[in-house]
Amino acid sequence: MPKFDLDFALERGIINTDDVLNQINKMKKQDILNNHPFKIWKGKNGFWYTYFPELNSRHLIKKSTKEKIEEAILSHYKEGENKKISFHEFYLEWLTTYKCLKVANGSINRIQCDYNRFYKENPIDNTPIKDIDKLMVDTFLHKTIKDYNLNRKQYNNMLLIIKQVLEYAILKNYIENSPLEKFKLASNILRKDIKKQNVTQVFMIEEKKQLETLIMKDFMKDKSKTIPLSILFAFQTGLRLGELVSLKWNDINDEYISIQRTEIRYQELNQDGSKGEFIIDIKDSPKSMAGNRDIFLTPKAEKILELIKASNIQNNYDSEFIFFYEKGRMHERCVDNAIRKYCKKLNINIKSMHKIRKTFISTLIDSGLNIDEIRRIAGHEDAQTTFNSYCYNRLDKTQTNNLIANAL
Repeated sequence: MPKFDLDFALERGIINTDDVLNQINKMKKQDILNNHPFKIWKGKNGFWYTYFPELNSRHLIKKSTKEKIEEAILSHYKEGENKKISFHEFYLEWLTTYKCLKVANGSINRIQCDYNRFYKENPIDNTPIKDIDKLMVDTFLHKTIKDYNLNRKQYNNMLLIIKQVLEYAILKNYIENSPLEKFKLASNILRKDIKKQNVTQVFMIEEKKQLETLIMKDFMKDKSKTIPLSILFAFQTGLRLGELVSLKWNDINDEYISIQRTEIRYQELNQDGSKGEFIIDIKDSPKSMAGNRDIFLTPKAEKILELIKASNIQNNYDSEFIFFYEKGRMHERCVDNAIRKYCKKLNINIKSMHKIRKTFISTLIDSGLNIDEIRRIAGHEDAQTTFNSYCYNRLDKTQTNNLIANAL
């Protein structure tokens, strides 16, 4: 069979150029309609319907005739060819369908807070992601650092968003390379924080004595309330607050208590990035792998547990959780609010339950206990964290000076 020569046919007028182009366009249109992912249907009211695909959603379309609904579909995809997805749109998809699979809900909440603070009102947010270049990224990052006077940790949290959104866009084959490649941060631009004063970070020795006396006095007045005892137990164990309030009686094994879960608090995130329902729950694993540990129960800690058990029996609290009161299992805020009230009563610096944990770890460091054992008890991954963030002097100036004098 002889080969068909299109050029020859066009030159001789055997076929018409316009007819060929019309036929090609018709085939293209039919191909678009055939590949449209949603059904086209006629409603009982006589109108024609379909959906248009949108980022993470779909949009219902209504037209009076089948021809008009097909025209709308063709127009939609023609516009889509030229549409450039903004950084904001990619961020929402990355956060709600990808990042949320890899991190805890609390981390998602923190990321959204950082996004609202650093990106939401910035021009880069509405810039098509294909148009974000190295100069824009460089300018955005350095300006944000200066405007907000960021330290290293704040900067890393802020950087994570743009870095991983751009990487996600590469995975989606929307861009080929990240404009963050070979980015260099200017030296000495980040804020260097001075270590906070000891008196604001730990309970000084005399403060701790006064606090324990006041708490025990309160409990003796009303032995039905064990919230004060939860504070005393924290001083003996150095637990994170989420670990403390999620302890169960079956975690106790002879002289030790096993740490294997924590309370989590977070707000659900809607698909559009807005905040949803607030959730308080128990996670059946600690903050990190190092969080799984056994902690020695001191004689004081054992005595506190005996008092709690007696109080729970008196109140007919039949719960698997150790720290329980009339409203149910104690939550983090319940205990944290209590320690702050005690600080006010004693007219000392207001400190949170986390400062009790710092006090506990600093006390162990002062005792001369091996640092790796302290790291293990604290549930830290490395001893550097223990030294850098949890090592404070609990002595007042007179006590410190006397110690220096004796040492020298």
